[in-house]
Amino acid sequence: MAEGMMGKKDMNPPASHHCHLLLGGALLLLLVSSGLSCPARCECSAQSKSVSCHRKRLASIPEGIPIESRVLDLSLTNLTRLDLSHNRLVVLLDHAFQDLRRLSSLEVGDNELVFVSQRAFTGLLGLQSLTLERSNLTVIPTDALAHLHSLVELRMRHLSISFLKPFSFKRLSRLRHLEIDYWPWLDTLPPLSLHGLNLTSLYITNTNLSAFPGAALRSLPYLTHLNLSFCRIRHIQQGELGELPYLLELRLQGSQLLSVEPFAFTGLKSLQLLDVSHNRLDSLEREVFGSPDSLQRLCLGGNPLVCDCRMLWLLNSHKPPSLHILDVQPECSAPEHLHGKSLRELREPLVSRYMTCTKPRIGPNTHSS
Repeated sequence: MAEGMMGKKDMNPPASHHCHLLLGGALLLLLVSSGLSCPARCECSAQSKSVSCHRKRLASIPEGIPIESRVLDLSLTNLTRLDLSHNRLVVLLDHAFQDLRRLSSLEVGDNELVFVSQRAFTGLLGLQSLTLERSNLTVIPTDALAHLHSLVELRMRHLSISFLKPFSFKRLSRLRHLEIDYWPWLDTLPPLSLHGLNLTSLYITNTNLSAFPGAALRSLPYLTHLNLSFCRIRHIQQGELGELPYLLELRLQGSQLLSVEPFAFTGLKSLQLLDVSHNRLDSLEREVFGSPDSLQRLCLGGNPLVCDCRMLWLLNSHKPPSLHILDVQPECSAPEHLHGKSLRELREPLVSRYMTCTKPRIGPNTHSS
């Protein structure tokens, strides 16, 4: 067991009761573990099914907690990392973590959590990383999170939250990494939902988003990494991304993307990696970027590409020397003579013969008035 940390374990659930959590100078929660003997330096009560290790200067959660225990009382003011996953926590009450001022990392996952009290996180003055995942939360505990002024990383995964209110992450001015993953009911991102944040990386993946959240992203000018993969975003229009001058990586893998309009990425002057693989794109024009000079890595495989003049800029003989096509090599689905060929295979005379575009013909108006 790592010092100062309770790690994830396979544990048998208790009979039929839920646990309640109260932490402070003491840590009080329902834990389920194996073993029948009382942990060393602790006192156990069979009548109250409790284990007390108060004022024992423990550096970590002790081994050997009886399986029938309902309450664990610890004094762990020097604790730096705490993992409460795989329990049956239902609520986090006010002052649950009081006096754990040295705690820097907290994980609360695989529980039955339905409610986080407004003052549950008070006292966690040094907390930098928080993971809330696989629970029954249906709203973001905005007021509780607002007490975490030192928080740098927030991961919220596998939740049934369907919407974000304006200012959902207020007072988290030091937050740099936000991860929203596997929220199957989330279908929109309001313009002010991320307002007040100074993020450098944002992951919103495996959601039901159907429109590019350009308005919400405009309040995040310092983003360097943006991942919107495995959503339902069909189109990216010109100007939707606005100005993200520091963005280095943009990932939109497996998002059912049909089109990216010319000049959609012109505000991404530092973009080095673009992943639009495994979508439904028939083309990716050079004009999408304004100038693709900064682009170094492109993932485009798994799209039904029409290899006409719009794709010439990605051939070995035409693409910028610093640009590398990664992962699955893009293949042509049309025209018929190029079907199944990868872009790197295409050479003369196939290029000049088949990779052409026909300008639309506009005839004279022959209708009489």
